[in-house]
Amino acid sequence: MEMDKFLSILKNAKQSQVLSNTLIELKRISPTEIYLYRAERQKGEHYKEEMHKGVKVLFNNCQEGLTIFQAGFLFYLFAVNKKVYDYAEYHKCKAGQEFITNIKEALVI
Repeated sequence: MEMDKFLSILKNAKQSQVLSNTLIELKRISPTEIYLYRAERQKGEHYKEEMHKGVKVLFNNCQEGLTIFQAGFLFYLFAVNKKVYDYAEYHKCKAGQEFITNIKEALVI
């Protein structure tokens, strides 16, 4: 993903009090495709309903794994449109820049 596009997404995201280490589930679809989601359970009168909120992230190059921070950061930024509380200008460090430029596309599901 181009850094300018990422920065505009980041600028439009709301600040959150959520830390990136909240429970996010990850499913690897292929070496360059990862699905991040969180199940939200709602109870009705006679039934229990489960809704999935998630984002499918496609990478340019093989992504071996994600840190807890990266998974939470991607989920909250793209699926919920919020910046995690512990973001701390990740896009300015070399590792952050490499990670962000490796993102091909993020699809909210």
